[in-house]
This record gives sequence, C-alpha cells and structure tokens, in this order.
Amino acid sequence: AGTIGAAVSPGPKDETGRSGPTCDLRGAIALVRPLGDAIVLAPVNDNPTLLWNTRARTVGTLYHRGIAGYVRLHTAWFDPADPHAAVLATQARYVLNCPQPGLAGPEQSLASQLDRNAPPPWLEFVAAQAGYVLYRLTP
Repeated sequence: AGTIGAAVSPGPKDETGRSGPTCDLRGAIALVRPLGDAIVLAPVNDNPTLLWNTRARTVGTLYHRGIAGYVRLHTAWFDPADPHAAVLATQARYVLNCPQPGLAGPEQSLASQLDRNAPPPWLEFVAAQAGYVLYRLTP
C-alpha cells in the first residue's frame, strides 16, 4: 500500500481538468505501452490517448467499441454488487487507474476501492507512474 500511495501525489488540475492526484497521461502511456495488445480497463476519458499512443486495446469509449463497450466499461468501474464479475466480463487483463478521491461511485465499486487505495484481492499491483497505477488481474 505504501508503494502505491507514494506514487500518487496531490497536485493542481491537469490538462483533463482533474484535481487531486496528478494524472499525467504520459505516465499512463509509459505503463501501458509495454503491455502490447492486451486489453486494459482504463478511465473512459483516457482511452483515446491510450489507443493512439499504444498497441493496447481498451474496453471502450462512446465511439470505440460502441455503446456495448461503454456499458461494459461503466459497469466494471461502478458496479457495487460484483465488481470482479463486471471486470471479468470486459476480458481485460489489466486495470489502469489514476485515483480520484471523492469520485461519485458506490462504496464497493472498483472505482471507489481504487480511489481509496484499497484494491480488491484479485488485482495485483504492477507499477505506478505520474499518478497512474497499473494492476494485473489475478486468477
């Protein structure tokens, strides 16, 4: 937990308008690029940059993988009933997050757990950079 927390530092708003931890997309790119064409569950607004700058596949945005992809992505981040099943349904092998304390999500949702620096046991910390934290799904 200390390693993850040390990678996330409070900062001013970045170019995406986020406040709190610094979410520099260059860090996200650096973390995702080595994953090749793996499927990554990432914040919806970060996916276009990841698609452009890496070979990774993302779960979806409104214009990438259509509405079905977006719904899978949203459910994976915000389903409080069974976040593990929702993430497995996306076929993602990795989860990329930049913690956003205070994000409006149910307490047991994946987004809320990661934003509290309390990842579920089925996620394994891989690396962190520029506010982003990369996890691998464990069997």
